[in-house]
Amino acid sequence: MEIASVGLFLISFTQADRLLGKAGLLPLKPSWIFLLIALPLAGCALLRDFSSSRGGRRTVALLVGSMPVVIPFAAIAAIALLWSMHPTANWSRNGLHILLVPFDFTVFFAFLLVGSMATIRARLSQIGIAAGSLMVITVIVDVLSPGFFSNQMSRAAGLAENANSAAFLILSAACLALTYGRSRWRDLIIFGLSGLAVLMTFSRAGLLLFLSLLAVYSLILGTSHKALSRRRLLLPVALALVVLIAGLGVARLLASLEVGVFSRVVAQQRIEMLTSLDEFGLDDDSRLSLLRTYGELISAAPFAGYGTGYSYSRTYGPHNHYFQTWTNLGLLGLLAYCAILLGALALFIAHRWSPGIVYIAVLSGWSVFSHGVLEQRSVPMMLGLLTAAAVCDRRSRSADSTPSTPTLDSR
Repeated sequence: MEIASVGLFLISFTQADRLLGKAGLLPLKPSWIFLLIALPLAGCALLRDFSSSRGGRRTVALLVGSMPVVIPFAAIAAIALLWSMHPTANWSRNGLHILLVPFDFTVFFAFLLVGSMATIRARLSQIGIAAGSLMVITVIVDVLSPGFFSNQMSRAAGLAENANSAAFLILSAACLALTYGRSRWRDLIIFGLSGLAVLMTFSRAGLLLFLSLLAVYSLILGTSHKALSRRRLLLPVALALVVLIAGLGVARLLASLEVGVFSRVVAQQRIEMLTSLDEFGLDDDSRLSLLRTYGELISAAPFAGYGTGYSYSRTYGPHNHYFQTWTNLGLLGLLAYCAILLGALALFIAHRWSPGIVYIAVLSGWSVFSHGVLEQRSVPMMLGLLTAAAVCDRRSRSADSTPSTPTLDSR
């Protein structure tokens, strides 16, 4: 059961199932296959607990302890269903956009139960390394063979197909893979490879989130060991800066040699943009124009919004999940999404669960740069696993001084 759970996570997290579906190699749609595997796994986790000597007490404790995340997630799923009755709700594609958020609440709940298995929680770091490795390797393939995976010949994306999504997934995997509270060489390798892979996607948001990840990691490192030497504390920061500066230099060199994806004119323009503060995109008229457009829509209907999935009926989304949620589900939907982030952050801080704290920082930042965030299957899966690990392992530490999963104090 554990092997099936890890396999399902890796395939769905990296979006490899979507590629297999497009290639006609799956008998059903990836979402249906996911449910057919995930729900029995969650059921087996429940059965295992209720049939044990604990009599289901662990599951009950997990559900009670995870309420700060479960309640707002269930609320936004219910709001999405209620707002489907709005006159301008998007019922195209057989109601696909109506069911996106409720479906992902199901994904979250299934992986919350899967995460209750101690063998899964004990391997979260290895799962993160495996997921990150798959993303990094396939991004490199796109660099050498433009468009092999990516839907843009000028940008590497790997299994995610979209370059910006690839950067987010690489950093999400790093949140699981990193150790916390100590400075380890393995972490430096993870930062180095993640930084280079994000750089190869030419994602501006990805680079900003990489620096945010580094900042939160360094903060945790510094507060965990007050006596830690400045040299050890600054080592990850120095490495990341070297990776970015050297990586940009190598990118410019490869562009001049026209190697792989760097031979594309658009890619060369992207490199110039990344190396110039004036062109980095802080004054990106296209994105600002979209935000202004959606801001006007919000100001016209701030409380009621325009119905579930409305933003998907427009030519372009807002490239901002907060604006998207507010446009679709009104102020109540926006508050519910913010409550998910704040509830998860409060829970992770209370349980001193560093991977969760760092992930919420990355997810909150990613929500500024992209829409459809909550509908990406990797997000509810990560939230489910991290929430289960935080709650279950906190209880283990209370009962036993030797935790089964690394935490802020031991990782």
